[in-house]
Amino acid sequence: LEVLDDVLKEEGSVYNITGDQKHPTVVMVKKRLKDGSDCRRCAQIQERIEKDDFGDQISQTLFVEEGKEDTLGARLSKQFKMRTAPFFVITYEDDRVEAVESYFKLKKMLKS
Repeated sequence: LEVLDDVLKEEGSVYNITGDQKHPTVVMVKKRLKDGSDCRRCAQIQERIEKDDFGDQISQTLFVEEGKEDTLGARLSKQFKMRTAPFFVITYEDDRVEAVESYFKLKKMLKS
């Protein structure tokens, strides 16, 4: 969880953005192409998040930048062995952390 700790240190604590102690922190990690645009799948999922009015559940967005191995997003990708973008890293109130590649799974998890 070293990389996640780095994220929180660099960005400030993003936990509990809604004021609800039971609300988990969700970090979305997207792939940014060399031209500065999001990858196609990331753009599609972002569109879906906006359509679903789910953006307020995302605490922070980081990027895996094409051609750069040292970004926080790339480090999280390696730490959690994620092979596709976007993916989501969820930190719960009891400090459990998990990463999921599916927006729909994330949405279902947060509703339960």
